Amino acid sequence: MTDHVPLPPAITRESVRGVSWWNHANQPLQDSQSVRVEICSRQAFQTWEGLGGAVSELGVQALGRLPSGLRKRFFDAVFGARGARLSWIRLPVGASDFALGAYSFAETPGDYAMARFSIERDRQCLIPYVRAAKAVNPGLRVHASPWSPPGWMKKSGRMDGVESCELRDEPRVLKAYARYLRLFVQAYAGEGVRIDRLMVQNEMDSPAPFPSCRWTPELFVRFHLKYLKPEFAAHRIRTEVWAGTFRTVSGLQAHDCFRDPRFRAFVKGAAFQYSFPRPIDDLRLLYPGARVMHTETVCHGGANSEVEAAGLFDDFLGYAAAGASVFTYWNTVLGENPASTWGWRQNAMCTAHGAKQELALNPDYRVFRLLGANVKPGAVRVRSFSQLLGTACFRNPDGRFCLLLRNLEGPRAAEITLDGVKRRIDLPGRALCAVALGKGRRNP
Repeated sequence: MTDHVPLPPAITRESVRGVSWWNHANQPLQDSQSVRVEICSRQAFQTWEGLGGAVSELGVQALGRLPSGLRKRFFDAVFGARGARLSWIRLPVGASDFALGAYSFAETPGDYAMARFSIERDRQCLIPYVRAAKAVNPGLRVHASPWSPPGWMKKSGRMDGVESCELRDEPRVLKAYARYLRLFVQAYAGEGVRIDRLMVQNEMDSPAPFPSCRWTPELFVRFHLKYLKPEFAAHRIRTEVWAGTFRTVSGLQAHDCFRDPRFRAFVKGAAFQYSFPRPIDDLRLLYPGARVMHTETVCHGGANSEVEAAGLFDDFLGYAAAGASVFTYWNTVLGENPASTWGWRQNAMCTAHGAKQELALNPDYRVFRLLGANVKPGAVRVRSFSQLLGTACFRNPDGRFCLLLRNLEGPRAAEITLDGVKRRIDLPGRALCAVALGKGRRNP
């Protein structure tokens, strides 16, 4: 029997959200007009490692339809010191949903020894993109994850498709897949591209029409400890293994995996996308010192709207507050038709219009440029709070502070208190803001 309080039909999720105190600032005895932000640099959190963006075959194909001058403009805008200054590339291991088709590096069924392993396809497409980005930002780093193992390793026999999309739980398959991932890291190193971080599976809980693979937490932990760890150790692979990528859409698989202390000791952190910040906070409360990063922004449906860009800014604030040290955009570039090979239209940071020979910098790009220009790798997030506005504050490596906030009202003044010192600033109306502050003064 369930004890309950019945509610009339007029009460909906939206109406309850509208009266919830934290969503409704205009309350008795509460100042809902004055904007005040308090910053305390003595209370510091994670060190910022930078913004990222993903590369795909469809994106590279669209970019290739532009003349060299526009391609250079793209790389300067996305990775350059005067642009969004991305510090990370997210690389698929084999096909993602924005590949030209399902492919892996080991297409021969039963090739457990990986005798015919080859990254030749990536040499024609993805590797030139990574090299061009590194030419603009030599400090660029790479985090990578497969969307699916080779199809013949799965119960379905194919990389894409929802039915039977699990990895075959057989010792020879698991050992071969660990070898496959090790060879991927080594092959890219042979091309001059270091894989800094590897996650074993994109969205381990999600069967999908495009390349995907669903794992149970038990198998995920066992594969890491019994197969991947000894494979990497035997070949002295220095790439960091991060757990993920996790969502919170279908459950808390990250928490299930992290229950095993051996797993926690092996992985360097947990990678999240499409997640609510609260469960990430809980994971870090359960396991103090656990590092987290963000690996994919919300894809939306290809509209590339201003309101979606504003939501992206709020997502950044949420993941930053949850301790993420990296925030990664999905499609850095797509063509004028932003649909995947499997028919899903998605947003992009930039649009390459091949027919018009134009490069469009979309609203999401402007948000990332604002973030990248003002929050530098090596910055440390410090405590900030405002009753009325979502905020995040970082102390950059030069000692200066950057306060991020969004003002969805008209122009107004804000009182900023940094380490006890008050100052007044004027906020532009209806804007996403990065406020540059001085070095502050530490309280005794």
